Amino acid sequence: MLRKRIREIAWSRVRYGARRRGVLLRREGWVANYKRVRRMYREEGLAIRIKSPKRRRAAKVREVGVLRRLVAERGKPQRITCDNAFCESFNNRVRQELLNPNWFRSLLDARVQAAAWRRDYNANHPHSTLGNLAPEEFPRRAKNTPPIVAISIGHAE
Repeated sequence: MLRKRIREIAWSRVRYGARRRGVLLRREGWVANYKRVRRMYREEGLAIRIKSPKRRRAAKVREVGVLRRLVAERGKPQRITCDNAFCESFNNRVRQELLNPNWFRSLLDARVQAAAWRRDYNANHPHSTLGNLAPEEFPRRAKNTPPIVAISIGHAE
């Protein structure tokens, strides 16, 4: 039964690794640690493809060539700005889970699928920074926890 559920999750959550799938299984009441889920995941041949396709590698080679040409023409920049890592991580997740696997038939179809993905992301997606809770679940759990009492260390007055 557990293997079957792991396969079902693998088909619906293509970009989830063994850890995240383990979180989903524990939410459903399964008793399965990370190592067991990872072992079953591998035995079922469900590994996430880490190696990028050749066309992407070719695109990266072209990008490097363009950057080298620009440096030769204009010189090296004094600094390179980096976008916000949190935004980049979220954008990557949107690409992997929404844009890449779907073929949108129209703008309306894209909006409908994006809204469904957003609802699922906020209701079900485990976030490691929130203790593997979903964004909608986190505030509900926080309301049920007692407040933290601040302790002041210093000299008494």
